[in-house]
Amino acid sequence: YEFIPTKPWRAFLAQLEEGEVEPAVAKAALIEKNLFEGRALYAMNCRPCHGDSVAGDGPLADGFKLRPINFTDNGTIETIVEGYTFWRVANGGPGLPTEATPWDSAMPEWKVSLTEAERWKIIMAEYDLAQKTPRIPEAH
Repeated sequence: YEFIPTKPWRAFLAQLEEGEVEPAVAKAALIEKNLFEGRALYAMNCRPCHGDSVAGDGPLADGFKLRPINFTDNGTIETIVEGYTFWRVANGGPGLPTEATPWDSAMPEWKVSLTEAERWKIIMAEYDLAQKTPRIPEAH
């Protein structure tokens, strides 16, 4: 993992080499590691449809009746809680109820080919690449 080119990761490796790692430094490095892996997983699995810019403009986007979602649009992923984003990625278009028509999509059921941890890393990367934050649930 020496190839992760971020300041938090370099700080972690330096402290690791010295033999004592501060918890805050380790946490920042773990976030960077997960983002790095999430971006790679996104590139392999999501980029063909959602694009490098996460704007729903990937090379395959024009081939769908319903274009892939634009994550940079203010009305998309930052308006929903992470739990729904996870459910949506896991279940894809086939997981939507019949009432969702005509807004169903061709997105695959990623729970079939990606682990739970991989799906969370992709979601983390999607929010980061789109420069959005998930909606915080209202207190009850």
